[in-house]
Amino acid sequence: MQMGFADVVETESCLHAYDFIIANTGAPGKSVDVVFSDWGMKGISGFDLLKKVRQSDLCRDIIFVMLVDEQGASQIIEAVRAGVDECVVKPFSSLIVRDKLEQIMLHKLADIRKEVDAYLYKVDLTIETPESSISQKKRVDIFGSQILKIAEIAPWSHRAYLDLGNMYFKFRMFADAEKMARKVLSIEFGSAEAHQLLSLVLKAMGKIPQSIKELEIALAGMPSSGELKLKLGDAYLKEGRYTEAINLLSQAAKAYSLRRDKVMEAKGRNSLGQAKFEKGEADNDNAMIEDGVKELNTATSLDPGLIAAYYNLVVAYQKTGHAAEALKVFEKIQSVEPKDADGWVDMGKTYLMRHEPEKAHFAFKKADQLAGGKVEIYEEAATALYRHKYYKEALVYLAKAKEANPSDKYIYNLSGVIYRILGDRFAAVDEYKKAANLDPNDAAIIFNLGVAYFKTSQEALSLTYFRKAKTLDPHLVEADKYLEILEAGKE
Repeated sequence: MQMGFADVVETESCLHAYDFIIANTGAPGKSVDVVFSDWGMKGISGFDLLKKVRQSDLCRDIIFVMLVDEQGASQIIEAVRAGVDECVVKPFSSLIVRDKLEQIMLHKLADIRKEVDAYLYKVDLTIETPESSISQKKRVDIFGSQILKIAEIAPWSHRAYLDLGNMYFKFRMFADAEKMARKVLSIEFGSAEAHQLLSLVLKAMGKIPQSIKELEIALAGMPSSGELKLKLGDAYLKEGRYTEAINLLSQAAKAYSLRRDKVMEAKGRNSLGQAKFEKGEADNDNAMIEDGVKELNTATSLDPGLIAAYYNLVVAYQKTGHAAEALKVFEKIQSVEPKDADGWVDMGKTYLMRHEPEKAHFAFKKADQLAGGKVEIYEEAATALYRHKYYKEALVYLAKAKEANPSDKYIYNLSGVIYRILGDRFAAVDEYKKAANLDPNDAAIIFNLGVAYFKTSQEALSLTYFRKAKTLDPHLVEADKYLEILEAGKE
């Protein structure tokens, strides 16, 4: 089968196939990745083989593709119930098989993406486990291995490598993400999605001109993409390339209008209004300035919750001497924006999930102004920033939390975790000590302090705290590895 598989093995019966699968399961370089079986085989049927494979603890996760007769609707139903990955109706071509395998791969990649997102959301903030002690490298390696294993299902496809690059980007491992995006482009030259990923990576690394170039290439590959037109138009706007920005943002707004997507059209018209207004100012063109104001007004009518458009409109009215109009818009802002610190924190968290850190920082600052010393606001902002790896920014809000409530052990514990990640091990020790002084019976904090002493080569203190943590919580298995190392060293 000429599909890029390195090793294809044929067996004379399903029974021999099952014996071969079991014999090679777990063997380095020999494990079976994909099984193709005809329903109607001599001896036990392909359906029997499917059931045996799915019932086996050793090989139940193998990809299984069943070949069925043209009139085999009932066979397909039975196979699906038994756990088949795909069915191929005879007669078939290699193109059909390729498509089926790629669909299997895409489904499995989607499952991994969910696992990655769930992990990033649920990163443990309370205990510095051995896994967190090496940042998240081990977890990234696990996800990476799973993705590369899935890639073997359809070795001709670049999709798994694109997912791997996106996974690296989510973990903010930009150098690895860049390498993977370029690998995809070496396989599938001109892949718009790869250029889009590369653009995001380069932007995150501060390489703005290169990022814009990749967006241009991506748009050339997906010329009808409203999303790419909006992103590239925004990039041109920030670079002061107003004519190009206006052209693309107009197209983006029109595309979203045709799709009746008012929220995205509002974003497009907000940026378009900015571009027209700034170009009008630069060229002393009053007509262009007025057009810009009209676009901003349209954006606010399309999405009354788009606060950025209101702020841009206030600025536009103020600059053009329309103080009364500016005041009216400002009053509207007060009616649509969050009324309390909790609302602004929620908005900041949403922006972080959308990878819009500048807007998130603005929202958190507004939350700070309204917090009134409410420690929960600072903790929530700091936690969200920590989860998205904005460590220094998180420390700013943790400092405010300490002022609001210096007796909250969580604040010091999270500060210790962040200082450890930033490589300031002695600062981490100080923070953990403060947390431990507040609650000397919290096993997780005592364990973290033990890790901090271990990393600063204070092994005697480290051993003391690991033993105490284990006494407080006998089920704290994370301490066992360190105790084994330290107690072995004393012998």
